[in-house]
Amino acid sequence: MKHYEDIFAAIEKRVRTLMAQNRDLRNRIKELEQEIVEVRRKAKLVEHLHGEKLHVKEKIAGLLQSLENTKGKDKG
Repeated sequence: MKHYEDIFAAIEKRVRTLMAQNRDLRNRIKELEQEIVEVRRKAKLVEHLHGEKLHVKEKIAGLLQSLENTKGKDKG
């Protein structure tokens, strides 16, 4: 009978270990999911900033072109 008690105790110990590992893994998954959300948010921000940068560059190019056109008219 002692043999079965030892086996059962070992099984209980293993189950507790697996449950603890499972809990830790679930927590890690939650952390990683939060990181994914944060990375996606930052990626959207980068895309937005990139779009803004292009918009500003286009405006500057337009202003420079206007200045060049004005400069050319002053010489003529």
